[in-house]
Amino acid sequence: MIDHIRGEHARCGHGPLPEGHPHCHCAAQISHLSEVVQGIINGLPDILTPFGLVDINSTENLHVVLRCYRMKGLK
Repeated sequence: MIDHIRGEHARCGHGPLPEGHPHCHCAAQISHLSEVVQGIINGLPDILTPFGLVDINSTENLHVVLRCYRMKGLK
């Protein structure tokens, strides 16, 4: 992903990009984006199951609590 942002598309699956396709040249931007992407990678275990699916347990737990106070489907 970072290579793509930097304009290096050797590992991408898309075809050729048009001349002048935007990409980052600034080392500070690339460094910051690398930190953001690494933060997303670090957070994935909290939102994905071991099988790579979105973990909905917290959402379902909230639904159970709400069901104690109101009928399902009502806002």
